Amino acid sequence: MDFSFKNVSISIKLRWEIARYAVSFFYAWLVSALISDFPLFKKLLIQSIHLDDAFNSFIISVTEFLLNSFGLPTYTENSFIKIVGTPGVTFSYGCLGFRELAFFTIFIAFQFGKAKHKLWYIPSGIALLILLNIIRILIIILGQYRNPEQFQIIHDIVSPVLMYPTILFLWIFWLKTYGKQVYDE
Repeated sequence: MDFSFKNVSISIKLRWEIARYAVSFFYAWLVSALISDFPLFKKLLIQSIHLDDAFNSFIISVTEFLLNSFGLPTYTENSFIKIVGTPGVTFSYGCLGFRELAFFTIFIAFQFGKAKHKLWYIPSGIALLILLNIIRILIIILGQYRNPEQFQIIHDIVSPVLMYPTILFLWIFWLKTYGKQVYDE
């Protein structure tokens, strides 16, 4: 049996839906890249209001609290944290997860669905991504404590394995639950 795309017709509604997903993905990627990869935008959007410093302090405080709860003595200074006896880690701007938070926020904001649902879903998703980022940081620090020679591998693998599938899951959940198109409601 021979298949050809010549006979496949795509409805206007489906084309509009595909275009909407593509545009939301593009804008999410653009904004997350601007605030992460371009110093001018990073400075204007994040650092000018000292959001990165406040967020960094919050992440380090929670991480230190959790490590201490596990009975592990820690040392922190500015954006540096370590379990005593290890080299420790320094939180760079990229470690804070602004790229992932911006991508998720913009991506969901441009999706189909009612604004009233987006007003609670986006902050809930951000809270989940922040929690996962803290878990990611704990895994990296504990990995350094237990297996210091594997630090770079743990760092490079844990981040994408935790964060991006979660964003994908949040998007699919949004589509299945709240992302109904206007003409379907």
